[in-house]
Amino acid sequence: MPSGAERDWAELAITLRAADEEVAVALLGDLFPAGMRCEGVGPDLVRLIGHVESTRLPSGGAGTWEQRVIEILRPVPVLAFEAKLTEDRDWMAQWRVSWRPVRLCADLWVCAPWHDLPEPGRAIWMEPGAAFGTGHHESTRLAAMLVEEQVRPGGTYLDLGCGTGVLAIAAVLLGAGRVHLNDIDPDARAVAHRELRLNRCEDRARWVDDPRQLAELDGVFMNIDLETIGRLLPAVVPTLGEKGWIAVSGVLRSSSGEVLRAASDADLELRRELAEGEWWSGLLGKVPRP
Repeated sequence: MPSGAERDWAELAITLRAADEEVAVALLGDLFPAGMRCEGVGPDLVRLIGHVESTRLPSGGAGTWEQRVIEILRPVPVLAFEAKLTEDRDWMAQWRVSWRPVRLCADLWVCAPWHDLPEPGRAIWMEPGAAFGTGHHESTRLAAMLVEEQVRPGGTYLDLGCGTGVLAIAAVLLGAGRVHLNDIDPDARAVAHRELRLNRCEDRARWVDDPRQLAELDGVFMNIDLETIGRLLPAVVPTLGEKGWIAVSGVLRSSSGEVLRAASDADLELRRELAEGEWWSGLLGKVPRP
C-alpha cells in the first residue's frame, strides 16, 4: 500500500443493469476522468470498474462512497457496490492501452488521437472520457448504421441526446449540410464541441437548446434510453419534414415493442430495424396520409 507522498487510490466496482450502462457511464464521467472498464455479469448485468483518488471521495469508508455513487447515478439503480484501496498507478495510461479503435459502420472507425487507422476507411477522432458514445457499445453502432444508410448530402439533422457527438460527426462526414445537437447532460455540450473541433466539423454543427423550435428536419437520431425515447417522440415529430425519419437506439430487443407502441401513438411506423446481441435499433417514419 502506498505511503508518504504517494496517493491512495480507490477501486470502485458498480453492478447495474446492462440497459443502464451508457447512462451510468455518462453520469460517472466526472468521478472517473480516466475512464471506466465494463465487464459482463451474466446476460442482463454489467459491472463498471473505475479508479479515483481516495481524497476525492467522502470520508467515512465504503458505505459513504456507495452513498455518493448512488447519489450521482440517481435514478439508475445500483444493484451491487464494492470498494477497496489500491496502489497508485497511472490509471489513464493503463486505460489508454486497453482502449481500442472500433468500426462504427461500414466506412467509419472511431479512433483515439494516439491510434492509427486500422483499415482503409475514415476515422472519427475521439478523446474518450466524460460523456458516453465512443462507438464501443452496440447501441451506438446500430444507430450509426442507420445514420450511414439515411443521411443525404446537404441534409439537415438533429442528434438528440448527443453525448460526445459521435453520431453528429458521422453525419457530417457522410455529407450532412447541418447537424443540430442537444443533450440534457450539462457536460455534453463542452465535450461534443471538443470532439467536433478535433474532427474539423464545427462549421456544420450547431448546439440547440430547444429542439422543438426546429422544423423541416430530414432526420433525427436518438441513442438514449427507452423511457426518454417514448417521452420525446411526440415532441420530435413536428420538427420533421415531409419525408423525415427518426432513428432510435439504446433499446433492448425485449423492449422494442414498447418503442413501437409509442411510435404508433405518435403516428409513426417502423421502416427498418437492426439488432446486435441483445440491443435493437429502429428507423421510424411518418404514417402516410390517405
